[in-house]
Amino acid sequence: MRAGLTITTSSGTAQVLNGRAVARVWRAWLREAIQRWRLTPTLAIIQVGSDPASTVYIRNKLRSAEAVGIRAEHICLSEGVAQDAFREVVRRSWKTYHGVIVQMPVPAHLQEALEVLLEEFPVEKDVDGFSVGNLGALAGGRVQLIPATPLGILVLMHAYGHEPAGKHIVVVGRSRIVGTPLALLFSRAYSWANGTVTLCHSRTQDLGKITRQAEIVVVAVGRPHFLRSEHVRPGAIVIDVGIHRLADGTLTGDVHPSVYNCVRAYTPVPGGVGPMTVAALLFNVYVAALWQERGIAPSEVLPELLEKECRVWREKV
Repeated sequence: MRAGLTITTSSGTAQVLNGRAVARVWRAWLREAIQRWRLTPTLAIIQVGSDPASTVYIRNKLRSAEAVGIRAEHICLSEGVAQDAFREVVRRSWKTYHGVIVQMPVPAHLQEALEVLLEEFPVEKDVDGFSVGNLGALAGGRVQLIPATPLGILVLMHAYGHEPAGKHIVVVGRSRIVGTPLALLFSRAYSWANGTVTLCHSRTQDLGKITRQAEIVVVAVGRPHFLRSEHVRPGAIVIDVGIHRLADGTLTGDVHPSVYNCVRAYTPVPGGVGPMTVAALLFNVYVAALWQERGIAPSEVLPELLEKECRVWREKV
């Protein structure tokens, strides 16, 4: 393991799960795979309005896509675009690109239209993995296109040898984007999953009692420093999905720094889950192109990644 990926704490040495390092290896592998298959995967990123944070995130996606050999296009719509026009742009993109994503959030007046689109979204084009078809497949135990953040977390854990099989995992937060699909993903009956999952949320009573039982805790609640040391048992692995900018300009997550003093491993903010989410999105575009151009289903690609490639990556991060 490279220097800088562990820190010494009052209770010993905690492993830092370096998402930047793993994402870098994953992108290199992805670039080679795209070249090997002689593919030119295509991606449309549809943005409504000009939210600065979304614009920065999209710029990062475009740059990363180009670096691995994916042709990505940024489609910008005005803040006040009508529902019919919004739906038409998305549906037209389905005919042109291997993968299509709608950058969140969208204005309130488009939320209903977006929900309709998520029911209609062709599963093979839904590289965000948010559609009814792909989430339904995951709930039913089938692997199709998996939401990027849950997939990135799973790959990060496997790359460091922290496999979920047989572990008690507590996921805090039940969003459609992270918490719910992650709980489903961890619990599926595959050799690379097979965790025992508890899903907690805002109505969970005595949350600390539950999280202290977990070997792995994933926090995705959108509240800075929500999880504290008293919520975690010594030696646990903590995955922090949140990212927040404090008044002094520094970035922090949903996990309080005091947690780092008692855990076995954790993801930093920034540099943990975030880079893995972008890498996972690019992987989904590659998988979508394989699916559409070569007839290779995602269920044939994901096991190879998790059961073979991640073991090789352990020597590189």
